[in-house]
Amino acid sequence: MKKPNVICMLPARIGSQRFKQKNLALINEKPVLSWGIEAAKNSGVFDKIIVNGDHQIFEEIASLNKVDFFLRDKS
Repeated sequence: MKKPNVICMLPARIGSQRFKQKNLALINEKPVLSWGIEAAKNSGVFDKIIVNGDHQIFEEIASLNKVDFFLRDKS
């Protein structure tokens, strides 16, 4: 029996309501989004990790962390 693919989809939105641009906020000189990517990688659960964002800046973070990126419509 073939093992199913397990995909992690990390949503990232540039227009956060309460904490503006929270995914870009730095913690120990690393964006919050990078911490989420790192946790997903370290879990060993996922076959593929995709950042699903509404701004190109998230593509740069995904690329630096060697994961895929999907640019969704802002609406």
